[in-house]
Amino acid sequence: MKLLNKTSKYYVIATLIVFFIGCIVFYFAVKTFVNKDIISKMYEEKAKLETKIAQLDSISNTFFSTGDDVIIKKIPVKQVNSSISIRDTVLYDEKEENEEMPSKSITFYANSKFYTYQITIIKSLVEDDDLIEAIVIALITLIGLFLISLYFINRSISRAIWSPFYESLDTIKKFDIEDIQPIILHHSDINEFNE
Repeated sequence: MKLLNKTSKYYVIATLIVFFIGCIVFYFAVKTFVNKDIISKMYEEKAKLETKIAQLDSISNTFFSTGDDVIIKKIPVKQVNSSISIRDTVLYDEKEENEEMPSKSITFYANSKFYTYQITIIKSLVEDDDLIEAIVIALITLIGLFLISLYFINRSISRAIWSPFYESLDTIKKFDIEDIQPIILHHSDINEFNE
């Protein structure tokens, strides 16, 4: 194997390892960021619903627009319960033949003037997962194009830089001890090749 090929091979392998680890870290960083953003939005929706419900006598015939699914259950006795539960869950899309849809839910209690309600807000994560997937695919594509272009740029630069060395090596190979002519090596602007 030629020196240039071996060097290029090691560069490509090392770069692939670094980029592979980077992609994994990037994926989990984006997923964590999106997850925190979703939870933050769910807490905002929770606060809006609590404020709205606190002003009502009863929530029958009341429309809540949150953009997500809201499940409201009336608790028989007015009670104070400040527990909040956030979970990952799976919903089934009836339109898509019961296809599983990853979701996140927040469950909390809210008091109107006379009743306590258990409220669950459910947010589908399908769009967010699709966004993360698209970002990761775009990143991998960019890294692939970068690696391919870097490989060919590195090969062409290395060939140009190493050409005086290979010319000198070729001249030395052709040298015959019985020949009276001295070895004349090519001059290079690289100090190591001129020594």
